[in-house]
Amino acid sequence: MSQHPMKTKLGKKLPMSEVAYTNMYGSKDDQYRICEEFYSIQGEGQLSGTWAYFVRFSECNLRCTWCDTKFSYAKPGVTGEWSTTKQLLRRINETGTKYVVLTGGEPCLQPNLQVLTKTLQENGIHVTIETNSTIQRPDVIPDLWSLSPKLQSAKGVFYELADLVYYVWNQPDPVQLKFVTLNKDDFIEMIKLLDDIEDAHDPTTSRGNGKLTVPVYTQPDGYREDYIEAIRETIEWSKELKKDYDVRPMLQFHRLIWGADSIGV
Repeated sequence: MSQHPMKTKLGKKLPMSEVAYTNMYGSKDDQYRICEEFYSIQGEGQLSGTWAYFVRFSECNLRCTWCDTKFSYAKPGVTGEWSTTKQLLRRINETGTKYVVLTGGEPCLQPNLQVLTKTLQENGIHVTIETNSTIQRPDVIPDLWSLSPKLQSAKGVFYELADLVYYVWNQPDPVQLKFVTLNKDDFIEMIKLLDDIEDAHDPTTSRGNGKLTVPVYTQPDGYREDYIEAIRETIEWSKELKKDYDVRPMLQFHRLIWGADSIGV
């Protein structure tokens, strides 16, 4: 198995579990801590350009240096508004959309995520869950898992290969991977991580033929002033290093239109 570069030097910031989240921030039956909700265009990934209703949950178990949603971080006792499944469904239906994106923060911290996901699906709504993929939620099966593992440029975020293997090899399709690559070293690290995920395929317990075929989206730092040049760099790294993986350099067109710090779009 290929080795992840400098893996032992990564800061071991273990993820908060949904149980620990509940103990710290509290929980209510069939309710969720919401940071913000908005109806907008999906600006990245395989559903880019789709009109969707975004539900951003409060709090995250990681603290990435380049995070563009730090406002979703919560403090004990100030964790956003409570909303029920029924309230969320009503607001979503008012837009007429058939696509919902559950994001954060970290959605998998929400104890009742399975209830919301299943209810939306039963009402004919496609559910994407955007997760940092450090918390396994076998009770939750969305229509699309959008996985965003954090590389060393996130400064000390720790993840387990087993969690990525769980999502990539043991969850139903579709699954997509998204990476922020700030430099060429990040891109090389990403490819080696893809090698590790492919090597970890177990034909006795997981689906697929052992080849990693999920789409892999890579994007630059959204805060770079020379954003277009940053995208060009990503394209060049992809051309040189992508191997046989389905690596797709990606811009965030919501970033181009509204800026990296915009809220509610």
